[in-house]
Amino acid sequence: MPAPTPNSFLDRVDDTDQPVGQVRRRDVFRLGAGFRVVHLFVQDDRGDLLLQQVGASRERSPLRWGSSAAGYVHAGETYLDAARRRLDEELGLRTPLTKLGAVRMPDDGATKFIELYGTSVGSAGPAVVNEPGHIERIEPWTPADVERALADEPERFTETFPYVFGIFLVASGRPGPG
Repeated sequence: MPAPTPNSFLDRVDDTDQPVGQVRRRDVFRLGAGFRVVHLFVQDDRGDLLLQQVGASRERSPLRWGSSAAGYVHAGETYLDAARRRLDEELGLRTPLTKLGAVRMPDDGATKFIELYGTSVGSAGPAVVNEPGHIERIEPWTPADVERALADEPERFTETFPYVFGIFLVASGRPGPG
């Protein structure tokens, strides 16, 4: 199943993340709909997070740093299935995934429900960036470097990233941000 396009249907969800219908991706923000996304953190064997710099031509957050991979959840698709799909589509990885947590956040008048998944790869990291226009580059960041950069220059990151990084910190047994 390919990544959603602006005309693809997503599950429209209520305040408890239960489906109440469907909405086209292009209409989510105009309608202020609740919707679902997945984010993935890939760690190398040193524990560094492989972060992606969003492609320069992207509509939202161009050249900002974000999760290793992320994407909308198709209508009828589970979070886990969407996570597996996006990990393969963006990075060519088919590694085991662990759910790290979930959070909801306001997003441009809509409500975004996010599940974060984690996985590990060897020190070389992902060998393939399958969506070069989507992803500018992938770089390893230590969790401490991420924390410093978020504190000093939060504008370098996507709006969603602090939310999912907070989940990662809690799942890793570290104190959360703030």
